Amino acid sequence: MSIDETIYDKIQTIIGNLDGNLNILEEEIDINIQLEYFELSKEFKKNQLYLNKLQAIEVLKSANNKNTELKKAILSLSILNDVEALRALEQFLKQSNGEIRKWALIACQENKMLIESSLLDQNQIFITTGLGGKNGKLRYCLAIPVSNKKELSYAEQNIITEEFSEVISQFGSTIEEMYFSDKNYLFGLVLVPLKIPIKRLFATAIAHCNEYGNFLNTDYLITNVKIPLEEEIVSYFFK
Repeated sequence: MSIDETIYDKIQTIIGNLDGNLNILEEEIDINIQLEYFELSKEFKKNQLYLNKLQAIEVLKSANNKNTELKKAILSLSILNDVEALRALEQFLKQSNGEIRKWALIACQENKMLIESSLLDQNQIFITTGLGGKNGKLRYCLAIPVSNKKELSYAEQNIITEEFSEVISQFGSTIEEMYFSDKNYLFGLVLVPLKIPIKRLFATAIAHCNEYGNFLNTDYLITNVKIPLEEEIVSYFFK
């Protein structure tokens, strides 16, 4: 992706001109769970393996059913343009946990989109990432090593935090979390609108910080797949 290309541009390249409402799955869901969900959904659609609505609802109501049965019921309800199906998924969501709850979250989003598409006569486009998003923005995890592995003073850390926050805000983005690790890197979780060029955003923020003392390395790690462990970040930068 070029420095001025956005996630929105990338989506347009893949599916053509966007003519519909973009829906972002907000909660963090492991990318492997998402892949399993959509692969099984594709298989169900191809081979028509769905339960009928009443069967699927009964499966979700029973506390004794295994995950394989629950997944089948969840997928069966996700494709229905039906408020009763949505309510059943929402009720299951309230009482479930772990991986199966993640399945219910995806299914609820799909079902809502189907109903909204019918009511509003507008296409609905579903966007999912491992880290999710909020208020129409995607969540990114960012790690930037300190230049020359030097220790930053408290005052220098404040300068970086203030400058970084100002630039992020100017780009219509939001910092959810930011701190300096004792392993000499800046860590952050940032919400970024789809139409903002990611590389330009963070390159600009780093450049502004470095005007005051060349504090940060211009090489950085950014991902929206998962939050990497500290040892993974350290291994990436400080081999």
